[in-house]
Amino acid sequence: MKSKPSWKLKRQRTSDALVGGPAGTGQVFVLTGVPTVPGVYTVTVQAQDSAAIPNTGVRTITITVLPSTVLTGTLPDASIGHAYSRPLVAFDPNGPVTWSVAPTSGMPPGLALDPAGAVTGTPTQVGTFSFTVNITSPTGLVTTRTYTLNVSGIFIQDPTILPTAIAGAAYNYALTTTGGAGTVLWSVVSMPPGLNLSATGVVSGTPTTPGVFTFIATANDGVRPIVRQFTIPIRLPIPPLLDISLASTRLSDIVLGSNVTVVLNAANGMPPYTWRLASGSTLPPGLRLVDANAASSGFLPATTIIAGIATAPGAYVFDVIATDAVGAEVRRTYTVNVTRVALLSTVIPNIVTGTAFSMRFAAVGGTAPYTYTMAPLNTGTDMLPAGFNLTSGGQLSGTTNSTGSYAFALTARESGGNTITRTVNLTVTNASGLRVLTTNPPDLWVGGGLRGETELDVNGASTYTWALTAGALPPGLHLDTINGPNNTELDGAPTTAGTYTFTLRATDNANASNFAEHVFTVRIAPMQIVSPPVALLADLGSELPSGRAGVPYSFTLKAAGGTAPYTFAQSPFVPLPAGLTLSSSGVISGMMTVTGRFVIVPVVTDAAGRVLNSPGMGLVIAPAGVPLPLVIGNFDGELPGASAGAPFAFPLDRMIRTGTGPFTWTLAAALHPPTMPYRHE
Repeated sequence: MKSKPSWKLKRQRTSDALVGGPAGTGQVFVLTGVPTVPGVYTVTVQAQDSAAIPNTGVRTITITVLPSTVLTGTLPDASIGHAYSRPLVAFDPNGPVTWSVAPTSGMPPGLALDPAGAVTGTPTQVGTFSFTVNITSPTGLVTTRTYTLNVSGIFIQDPTILPTAIAGAAYNYALTTTGGAGTVLWSVVSMPPGLNLSATGVVSGTPTTPGVFTFIATANDGVRPIVRQFTIPIRLPIPPLLDISLASTRLSDIVLGSNVTVVLNAANGMPPYTWRLASGSTLPPGLRLVDANAASSGFLPATTIIAGIATAPGAYVFDVIATDAVGAEVRRTYTVNVTRVALLSTVIPNIVTGTAFSMRFAAVGGTAPYTYTMAPLNTGTDMLPAGFNLTSGGQLSGTTNSTGSYAFALTARESGGNTITRTVNLTVTNASGLRVLTTNPPDLWVGGGLRGETELDVNGASTYTWALTAGALPPGLHLDTINGPNNTELDGAPTTAGTYTFTLRATDNANASNFAEHVFTVRIAPMQIVSPPVALLADLGSELPSGRAGVPYSFTLKAAGGTAPYTFAQSPFVPLPAGLTLSSSGVISGMMTVTGRFVIVPVVTDAAGRVLNSPGMGLVIAPAGVPLPLVIGNFDGELPGASAGAPFAFPLDRMIRTGTGPFTWTLAAALHPPTMPYRHE
């Protein structure tokens, strides 16, 4: 046995803790810390009350800190008479582990386990088999896992990744099997939008949404079914450029010694994707790229993850390259902070309006005291409801009548300067669970109109009437109820700049005592960006002129209204892609080496100090020498309203994201309104 590592026994008041102590005691003791050394430890604790003749209790606790983290959770089904191969994956900070079958266990007939963790062989018997394995660390400590394997008489001949489908085009693929005791029938719980699976195993339909989708199908012969997870990549007819969102490249902080599983995500191009580290890049010590589906059936096929146990604190930067099915590549730089500091919990219980709430966040792993700060996640989500506050000591408390969802980034800093940041979410409801779902609208500008309107909604199943209960709506905005109950919007065209705070209430029409309020904040600027021009439809957004990797890029933003001159800066919530800068005079310039579609979100300040967080603007950077794909914006809204007997026109070219003009449009189906013919110009 080893003595206990650097953990501590910490007392908390129950009003400050997320867990409760014995009734009436007012306090709870928590053994806290971050174990960093594997082993078996004994901890002896003594509790003593405050009676005149103290009562004392002693308890010895045994704590086992496992050396290895096992990633493989379940095994996919096997088929009798057909080769089977599946790697078992585990991580250990001390080096490679050794796998073996536990002495009291045995492998399914026909299969074997090698020291590297590969389950291989050809099953010889139908049935469900369980076996226990030992994972031995280089230090000699052993972790045990038990697996269950289903062996069926049915063999599915198809790959797990099915042929790529095209959104909007008919798709047909027949799954095939051999073996089994009789007629094999297929079933599935759910399918990608627009597709279905017949009992005979035919995947058919017209997929509607691009992306990478998975479904779990069962083939059953009435004796021993087999379950298989399939993936269907669905792409647009002309896919946009392969892309990795910049927002995904800032990884969440990792606690030293903790288990890490980070899924890498790409979009567009021709899925599926493969991933690799760029030459010269290294992951934080203890982490590596892993074929997630080969390690665990809980991931999509062709998914890659960053996994392992972080073993060294520090700020790390590394580049990763994604390649799609036709060889197109995209490269991104990732950053991550590996820290000694850990937050015990950031899960907040449901908060009820009119009821006092108090809890304290607790950090460990560093040197006290800890200082707590919070920062917004974006411009639309309030950090805290009205009446709440967070102290530098980590105490979150308050009483509010504003329901809804709130979120902020919580940072705990220990006296040595090490930090950890986590996202904290709060949900506030009334006593019956009702809450407002709508958050603040984006920044507006005078005369610009409420882009896309703001639909007011709650989480209840009844019908509701909305009303203003405090403050005043911005001049020019109003509540508009259209098309019957539960269709209330905040819309209009603001006429006066300023920041407006007001409270809206949704009242249950079946029970007037059941209502939910929310405090909204709307910012209206006197100026707007006029170059590039504002999109005609809010669903589409604005587009900057496209550029090429390795070619200098320059575009000047222009604003109007308010008081000139204007100062421009990029939003702190949306970083600029590497190689580009935005000058204070509004010039976007630089030479990019990475490709993809990026979002530029300028913040404009006029000479009077008034601020506009402008809508995001798309910027496509294409590889050198590759034609720009023709991409139309993902528009699923409505065209501007038309009036009977009045002329109507809408420039369709404004919906095009990228491509090489001039463009030719044709009508796919005669769905235009009566007496409104389509005309190409």
